[in-house]
This record gives sequence, structure tokens and C-alpha cells, in this order.
Amino acid sequence: MDERAKGYESLVYEVVGKYTDEELLPIREQDMEMIDKELKLLDEGREGRSLAEVLKLRFGLDGKGIRTLKATGQLLGGVGVECIRQQESRALRRLRHPSRRNAFLRLYRSYLDGLEKRNQNLNVKNDKLESELEEYREERARKEMEARFNVRSLAEINIDELELSFRTHRCLSEIGVSTLGDLFQKTEEEFVAIRGFGRRCLYEMREALSEYGLSLKKK
Repeated sequence: MDERAKGYESLVYEVVGKYTDEELLPIREQDMEMIDKELKLLDEGREGRSLAEVLKLRFGLDGKGIRTLKATGQLLGGVGVECIRQQESRALRRLRHPSRRNAFLRLYRSYLDGLEKRNQNLNVKNDKLESELEEYREERARKEMEARFNVRSLAEINIDELELSFRTHRCLSEIGVSTLGDLFQKTEEEFVAIRGFGRRCLYEMREALSEYGLSLKKK
């Protein structure tokens, strides 16, 4: 690792502190650019000596090695050690703010793994919520249809109510499907496997059921 990369690595450790026992991911050029942008923000709306410049010299982000407080002050025109220490502390305190610290945490593999795991958990929760919502919609649509035809269950509603084509109706009759209750006992895959049924008949059934907010089982 060259001196410049070591300087950036030291700065990251100083900002983050002891996040984990693991090493950082290798510092890349784009990581250095990201850190430079964070440093630049330190001086926005601020007058006086640049806090970013203090850190750059102190941690050797110019590739010339980490410097002592005294050496940093000399490069800044003979500034005293205590003044450099205070400015360094002020700059690091700002970088440790959660809004900025997270940018440095992304350089740790365990942090990225944690983000990915949380993202996966959110996706699982979203999938579960979508599934529950779909079940609720289906149940509501069934109840509305039962109320519309004044029956206690879909098993009492004849498939004639769907106004299917002769071909589709005949295929269903041949396998003993005469009511909506029978229809919902089978999956889409099972219907497609029926000889003479095909995708066109399946599409027709989907369209007919969708008018009532219903759908066939997928699996």
C-alpha cells in the first residue's frame, strides 16, 4: 500500500473508531475521491483556516506520509501545535456526525454485508405484505361475488356466469369443472396441462375472472 492510501486508511480509522476487528476493504481511487468530497464540505460556510487542509497535511493525503502536529503547523505557516490539535479535533468531530460517518463505514465489508442483509430482510417483508394484501383482495372479491349471486360460497356459482367460449367451457366440463368452487381447486399449470385447453383458454379464464377481482392459483 502506498503512502497516500495509508493516509486515507488512517483517517478512516480515526473517524470510525473501532467498528470491527476486521481490516478495511482496499482503499480505491474512487474511495479517496469520496473522502475528499467529505473533507471539502467541512469548510462550507466557514471562514478562516481550512479544516480540510489541516487533515490532508496531518494524515498525509498528499502521499508524503503522516505528519506530526508540529510538522503540520509549520507547513501552514508556523501555526502552533495546540492550535493544530484543536482544529484537527474539530474537523474529526464533524466527520463523525452520523450524516458523514456512514460514508466512511461503507469502506468496511461487514457494514456492507449488514446493509445487504437488511435489504434482503426488507424484501422478504415486502413480499410477505404483498402476498397478504393479495390474499385479502381475493377474499374480499370472493365475498362480493357471493353476495352478488346471493350464495353462501363460490361452489354454488356455475361457470356459465363467466360467459366462456364453447371450447373453454367444453374442456372444463370434460374434467368435471362446473362451478367456480371446482375452478379454484386447480392451478394454472394443471389447466394448461389438460389436452386441448392451451394458453388461449387460460388467458380467457384469467380475463373472465379478473372482471370479478379473482384469479387462479399459480401453483
